[in-house]
Amino acid sequence: MLVNGPYSIDAQRVSWCAAPSDLSHVYQYAARVVSPGSYRWEPAVLQFELAPGVGASTAESAYTIR
Repeated sequence: MLVNGPYSIDAQRVSWCAAPSDLSHVYQYAARVVSPGSYRWEPAVLQFELAPGVGASTAESAYTIR
């Protein structure tokens, strides 16, 4: 599979463009935490460009770095 990086990174928003029929790519992003603490990983949101009301999201997660 081919790995696609995001086309836009703006603060905490990271964006990719993908077609539902394209099953040959993996979309991934890595975040690096440099300070101990508790962090919230916001849900990934999938949105259909032609109908912004159509989409889905993953669950929110929380992490603690000691």
